[in-house]
Amino acid sequence: MDPAAPFNCLTAAGWLFIVMLVTATVWSAGRSTLRWNSRQYFVSARQDHPGAALYAKLFNPIRRAKGIRPLRVIPYIDKAHRGEIDLLERADRLAREVHEALSRGPVAAERKAAFDRQAREVPDNVNRALWNLARLRRLSASIDPSSDSAQQNRQAIGDLENKTLAEMTRSVELLASLSVSLIQVELARGDRSFDRLLADLDESNKRLVDLSSAYAENRQLSA
Repeated sequence: MDPAAPFNCLTAAGWLFIVMLVTATVWSAGRSTLRWNSRQYFVSARQDHPGAALYAKLFNPIRRAKGIRPLRVIPYIDKAHRGEIDLLERADRLAREVHEALSRGPVAAERKAAFDRQAREVPDNVNRALWNLARLRRLSASIDPSSDSAQQNRQAIGDLENKTLAEMTRSVELLASLSVSLIQVELARGDRSFDRLLADLDESNKRLVDLSSAYAENRQLSA
């Protein structure tokens, strides 16, 4: 028996496994794109759901390239707060519109990159804000109303919730303004308002991140 035969068999088996893995991945990608074409959200009790995170890492780039909104993991949101999901949907839609407008418009490459980056950050930050709001509401519900600090803690949580909602809305409205502005001819001439809009969008994104940090600092609020 040829001494190299077992090694050759293992090599062939290894290559066969790789081919099968690549084939399965390509097939899964195509199937996944079709299957999830209309689904944009995965409701979970965990922000870091492993299955959804793996899906997002593998297939969200494909979805974006095909003009499909990325799958996002969101917390359960009751009917009273469903308008917050509308904000996320609108932010995703506007970010896509901005990306498409930038690819067609006569905007300098440096500006295109800056606006595209800021536009994509808006729905990402709104998505994170939804999780912060859900945690704040759970925290508020857990406060013992008979405790001395109950009213103060609830007031602090309510203030942070209102600030988060206001900044979410402001970010989406700025994104809408950018989408409209990109259609205007004067943008190709370097209008100063274009630069102001970029600065405002960057500032709003940073505020949403800061509010997430503020939530982390207030987690110690308890009954």
